[in-house]
Amino acid sequence: MNQRSVDHYLRMAVVFCIVLAAGCSSPKKDVLGKWKEHGKSETLEFFQDGKIAIAGSVSVTGTWLVLDDGRLKVEVGMLGMTQTLTGTVGRDELTLIGPRADTSRYDKIP
Repeated sequence: MNQRSVDHYLRMAVVFCIVLAAGCSSPKKDVLGKWKEHGKSETLEFFQDGKIAIAGSVSVTGTWLVLDDGRLKVEVGMLGMTQTLTGTVGRDELTLIGPRADTSRYDKIP
């Protein structure tokens, strides 16, 4: 095997590793941490144990999980009732949809 072939295989191996690492992200990993609502003061904090803390005009806690289809499900208790929200999460943006189809967007806080 000549040096040119070795260089080619090394470059291919590096590209393969980069693509593999990029695909290692998951909704569960991406959601962990703090988020701030676009243009508002409300913040969300997702914890590894499946709990969520919401701070804004009212502070509440709840639970979250990633559904089989990759969507996010959040349940919070308010005024003796449970409110369920669903959403999607990327590395830097989170979207939650409430029971009346109201949509909130959040940015990841570094």
